[in-house]
Amino acid sequence: GLAHAMRQQAKRGRIDVVQCHWLVPQAVVAALALRRNAPPFVITCHGSDLYGLNQRWLKALKRFALRRAAAVTTVSEPLKGEIRSLMGESEWPERTAVVSMGVDTERFAPSRRNPDWAPSKALGRPVVLFVGRLVEGKGVSFLIQALGNPVLAQTTVCAAIVGDGPQRQALEEQARYSGLGERIRFLGSVAHDALPEIYASCDIFCLPAIRTARGEEEGFGLVLAEAASSGLPIVAARVRGAQGLLEDGVTGSMVAERDPVALAKALSALASDAGLAARFGANARQQALKYDWQAIARRYRDLLACPCEM
Repeated sequence: GLAHAMRQQAKRGRIDVVQCHWLVPQAVVAALALRRNAPPFVITCHGSDLYGLNQRWLKALKRFALRRAAAVTTVSEPLKGEIRSLMGESEWPERTAVVSMGVDTERFAPSRRNPDWAPSKALGRPVVLFVGRLVEGKGVSFLIQALGNPVLAQTTVCAAIVGDGPQRQALEEQARYSGLGERIRFLGSVAHDALPEIYASCDIFCLPAIRTARGEEEGFGLVLAEAASSGLPIVAARVRGAQGLLEDGVTGSMVAERDPVALAKALSALASDAGLAARFGANARQQALKYDWQAIARRYRDLLACPCEM
């Protein structure tokens, strides 16, 4: 269906360039559906399309699509290296650039903080925030373990978990069995318009992401950009999707993945030192300005105007 629709649109002659978000399946379909004289297509890789789906035949399809593309963008520098590894030096597409996802730095801003935000009043302070799908790769179970660690167990540090997913029930049970039911609030899915207030009304952002057994990993932590833009200090696992967004010791702390003890220590350091948290938060806000949507949009505009001349 997607291939047929793409061919039909191309035949009408109203398309100058096709942008395919995700290498699989969108870019593979474009490579198969669009003839040589059809509009050029640009591939944007987001992460799981490169880190996962690694059966031999899928890798062959990925390479086929990458060879056919007029240009390729990735949302982070590590993903660019992943393409180099997939293609090899001899077939490395020179027309590859890093164009990250962006954030609206006017909407996601410290000024959105609401001191009367209901969950923080119910939980207490400081509030550690997680935003994302509740799936294995996000590593939320390690955040719960960290909150139960002796380093944090006797403190007032609590957590707000925003998002839903297949692991939600198991994570809620883990929190209850750990005796943390009163210190962790699962808020479920929320409207995107509500997120700026939620970010700004918390005190620390945590992304304890992991690399799964299937090789899946964060490609670009958009939530890190939103948290940074909101002026939050950040604690994140040292996965590739956090690189570039988080500078260890400047905008927050990076710790080893799957290490709840290290996570607890990093969260404790920020929770117990308001000056350090404020300094990291201010630095994070400045870093986020590099990812403002206006700047990202201009890069995409220039790329799509002349994809073959990137």
